[in-house]
Amino acid sequence: MKFLQIFVLVILTSIAHAFGQQADSLQGKLALGVELLYPKLNNPNESSKLGWGLSFKYYPNHKSALTIGVKHYGSDFLPNKSTNHVSYTSIMLGGERYLKVGKFLPFIGLEGGVLFIYTTSPANSLAINKDFINQWPNYVVMPKAGFLYALDEHLHLKVEADYNYALNIDKSHPNPLVIDNTIFYVSKQNYLFSIGLIYKFDE
Repeated sequence: MKFLQIFVLVILTSIAHAFGQQADSLQGKLALGVELLYPKLNNPNESSKLGWGLSFKYYPNHKSALTIGVKHYGSDFLPNKSTNHVSYTSIMLGGERYLKVGKFLPFIGLEGGVLFIYTTSPANSLAINKDFINQWPNYVVMPKAGFLYALDEHLHLKVEADYNYALNIDKSHPNPLVIDNTIFYVSKQNYLFSIGLIYKFDE
């Protein structure tokens, strides 16, 4: 666990240092964003539910941004989707790099942080699942790409695709939940697609 914490911290520090070196000045713009997101979960037993996201961005220059964000989404899973649910909430730090093409600002980025997975099911209370962790924090990294489109001087439309990869879900820590002789595993990797609005404040 400590290694993963150090690994994520090194990544975020490197991003901040690299972007900071390219800053035109210490003056930048701040921005707030809201988004509607759709998760594409790799587990075929899960049915995705729409979620939402909030973000705060600092622009040291017009080509890059440092970000902090919260994303929340969920799923229902077999064998009974009316009673079995998973909630995903991530808190992430990272950076983005932009290329200006007219009113379009294509970007790539990388974030790292913690993804909290909360599973609710009647099977949680069964003796066979006594070791199941229903509130499970995971260290994640998330490469992303997308674009902004300037609606006016301050308001931008944002479209984004993310690849959410959990670092501490592996063969030695799969955290299975047994339901009616069927084993359910939370996905190690998921895709997130979102659309939202970004509001940039004046310097």
